[in-house]
Amino acid sequence: MCLALVRASVEAADGYEDATLGAMVRLPVPLAGSGRCMSARYLVLVACLVLQICAGGIYAWSALVTPLREGYGFTALQTQLVFGTVLLTLTCVMIPAGRLQERYHPRPIAATGAVLFAVGYGIASVSGESFLLLWLGAGLIMGLALGCTYVCSMATGVKWFPRHKGLIMGLITGGYGAGAILMSQLTSVMRDSGWTVPDVFLHVGIGYGAVMLLAALCLRVPPRAEQELLPIVPLRQVFFERRFWQTFLVFLLGNLPGLMIIGSIQPIGKEQGLDIATAVLAISVLSVGNAGGRVFWGWMFDSIGRDRAVVGSMLLVVAAPILIWLAGDSSWLFLGAAFLVGLSFSSCLVLHPAYIAREYGANRFGAVYPWVSLAHGLGAVAGPAIGGATRDATGGYDLALLIATLLAALGLMAFWLLRPRQYPSVTGKPPAEPDPLSLPPG
Repeated sequence: MCLALVRASVEAADGYEDATLGAMVRLPVPLAGSGRCMSARYLVLVACLVLQICAGGIYAWSALVTPLREGYGFTALQTQLVFGTVLLTLTCVMIPAGRLQERYHPRPIAATGAVLFAVGYGIASVSGESFLLLWLGAGLIMGLALGCTYVCSMATGVKWFPRHKGLIMGLITGGYGAGAILMSQLTSVMRDSGWTVPDVFLHVGIGYGAVMLLAALCLRVPPRAEQELLPIVPLRQVFFERRFWQTFLVFLLGNLPGLMIIGSIQPIGKEQGLDIATAVLAISVLSVGNAGGRVFWGWMFDSIGRDRAVVGSMLLVVAAPILIWLAGDSSWLFLGAAFLVGLSFSSCLVLHPAYIAREYGANRFGAVYPWVSLAHGLGAVAGPAIGGATRDATGGYDLALLIATLLAALGLMAFWLLRPRQYPSVTGKPPAEPDPLSLPPG
């Protein structure tokens, strides 16, 4: 069933003509070969989705924040530092992991991540009231695990479908968003059944670790994948390009607001007067926006182009914290705001990697994108820390929501000020799309 749905989604996009280039970008990768090769690429895509679903459970961390604070004495800042450490370590590890999976093979790198996942949650399960052990297991080691599996699944998936980079990035990272929905529901069921937080860590570590290991063993690269004939841009040259720094800075300022809110959406709801059931439901609603938004933004990237999609997404990032503040104790408004947070946040994790894959080629994605993704790691530390620290200092989240709005507005300004000059990409084609913010001449 899952394989059939994935195959139908991708094949529905076949024959699509890029609106900005005016013709299909056909690459000499032998995707139309034997039936065995065709089936293999969908199996690999499903394996990539499974890895992302398991990894995405970290975005349900908010469901454990309250029991960790009330039952084990941790502060809001400490719980958010654990969450931030996962995301920072993830993005840092992606740099060597991306190079290693290119040099050797994605399978052993992803399998290593699966084992580390089980080890990390195993350590967290015996942490008790020790913040050091909690940070080590659920923070540092978990970040190592997810960094290995995340980059392998993204780099491998896009190699099999080079003509649909936006859609594939959306589908694969959509699994990452869907994982938070699954994990939040599993956590709720386990907690309602009387399981302690250490019990949750232990059983999730064993179960998810085993599933991730099986998925990692299914990864493979396509035959002659290197025939996506794009000139190789040295990394030292990449760091001097305006498009790199524009992408990096907009990524940083675009995901900071979401990261300030995602890890605390349940406590924010409770403090605004919502009942516990609605506050927990907000995690799932946010995750639905996060998961569905990734497919949506991937489609938008392929349909209207990267620039217009980024402008639209950043406007939503600006609006989301404002709507949360205006929602007050209104359940429907708060749930709508949570959905908007997930939808806007998801854009960063689709539009920017798809842009890097388009500009530098699928076979250089694993080397270039981890450097851009460092913006996500920096935001992962700064965002939750700012949110937790302002909550501890002011007793509420109003200041954090104001800061989130201002950061998003700065991101939109940075996108305009750092727009690349009109020069050909490494594909040798003209610029894929005009600057949507340019004023007409005269």
